[in-house]
Amino acid sequence: MSISIITAVNTADSVVTLSNATRLLTVTFALVFAFAVFELIRRRKLQERYTVLWFVYALAIALIGIFPALLNIITDLLGIYDPNAALFALGFIGVGVLLLNLTVTVSKQGEQITRLAQEVALLHKQLQKQEKELRRDLRHRSSD
Repeated sequence: MSISIITAVNTADSVVTLSNATRLLTVTFALVFAFAVFELIRRRKLQERYTVLWFVYALAIALIGIFPALLNIITDLLGIYDPNAALFALGFIGVGVLLLNLTVTVSKQGEQITRLAQEVALLHKQLQKQEKELRRDLRHRSSD
């Protein structure tokens, strides 16, 4: 029984078709998203090293909105039979890659913060020692 279900799913032809309104909405969203990324860069809220990823994301959304048949091609290349499943899988993989990248970045920054805090503590201790020596020298000179 499970073989017939798999066969039925495998032989089903799913073709992505978008209405003109949906295509326009998708392209508009991609443009607004790209503009938002640009504004975040301009306001120095987003570092340049992450922008390529977000612009590629916006471009991918725009291309799928303009050429919905691209999703069918991607689906065929991946061997997935449902374009919606392919889109979900690609999104899931993309979010996973982004999450891994951000986790690595946060880990590096955590190590840097620890190292910098230790350096600041050492410098603070050296400064206190020098201030103490300076006060002692000033007291010694004033007593002479």
